[in-house]
Amino acid sequence: MKVTTVSVRVSKMFSDGNYGHQQTEVSYTAEVGDGEDPEQVTIVLMARATAQVRVQLGESETLNIRRAVNPQPRVCGYCQIALLDWDNYSHKACEEQKRAERDVARAAQNEEWNRQRESEEALAVIGAQPLNMHDSGEVLDGSDLSEQEVEWIADDVAFTKRSGVIR
Repeated sequence: MKVTTVSVRVSKMFSDGNYGHQQTEVSYTAEVGDGEDPEQVTIVLMARATAQVRVQLGESETLNIRRAVNPQPRVCGYCQIALLDWDNYSHKACEEQKRAERDVARAAQNEEWNRQRESEEALAVIGAQPLNMHDSGEVLDGSDLSEQEVEWIADDVAFTKRSGVIR
């Protein structure tokens, strides 16, 4: 059987988000010449019809329809490169890199907390309080201390560290 005519029809409808819609339809018919592949002719006609439908709907007066016809590409939240259909919000490699960075930051934070805790324990052993706490539990920023008091505290801590004497 010899195919002599190819017809295609492309129709697309989008909602305007306000209980309305817009639709466009394009139809093409072509005569298949000798030596032409009917499947190739069909592919070309479909591509032309689809492009024409997108152009017509892309020029819509309604913003929601223009956005539906030309959606923004989905991009990775970390590297801003386009995502594939089966990716969620980021690439697997980006997620692994961010996880590793978080782990390093957490380890550094834990190290700082441990140093701070050890320092507070050492001060507690010699009967001192951290500089930012008052007996009443009120948090102090040290701005009420005179320069002389700050020097005395610094000298006392330095002496205790050098001598190992606990008072």
